Amino acid sequence: MKNLIKRPILMGMGAVSITRERAEKFARELEEKGEVTSEEARQFADELVQKGEQERANFKDTVKREVDSLLRTAGLVTKKEFDQLESRVRQLELQEIKGEKENGAAGRVEKDIHQQV
Repeated sequence: MKNLIKRPILMGMGAVSITRERAEKFARELEEKGEVTSEEARQFADELVQKGEQERANFKDTVKREVDSLLRTAGLVTKKEFDQLESRVRQLELQEIKGEKENGAAGRVEKDIHQQV
């Protein structure tokens, strides 16, 4: 296929997510018109699908970065950050319970004194 035709089509189609079925249909139409060979049509369809997948991945990454930026600006935490903090709190609670068991009543009295101060 001539690059003069191929490049603009790839650029235009790459901007739009395209399914394999639609890409193959478009390539078959080009083949039926005699503009490409069957091998070129297959390769072209593969390129269209690959370009569409790349564009979807790029779009997903862009959206994720923007959402993360908005969360930071608003002072909000992500689910991952929340889960990490929740895990740390649980670990600290377990350490405190373990310390209380090891220190017995003396540890509880000391804790109560620190809380009152």
